[in-house]
Amino acid sequence: MLHIVVMRHNAESLAFRSEEHQKNERTAFTRLQALGKDHDARLEGAWVNTGAHTTFALVDAPSAHVVNKLLELSGIVAWEDATVYAVTPVETPETQ
Repeated sequence: MLHIVVMRHNAESLAFRSEEHQKNERTAFTRLQALGKDHDARLEGAWVNTGAHTTFALVDAPSAHVVNKLLELSGIVAWEDATVYAVTPVETPETQ
């Protein structure tokens, strides 16, 4: 099941503010990918809107509970307010 994770942070915790913040963010997303293997989950991709201080991730996981657990274990929740949404693909003539 696909989940969109919308993560918001404040300007003070912006990854681009320092090398330490950048390293922490890269490490956390790498950890999230690695942990996913143990939880039957996979990070499909992540994107950031720097001006809005918002990061988006697409995670394939059995449930939103698993995604939330991965956010905790990876350390992402230390600087991001995260909301997990289960998503269903929209059926279009091309996908029917």
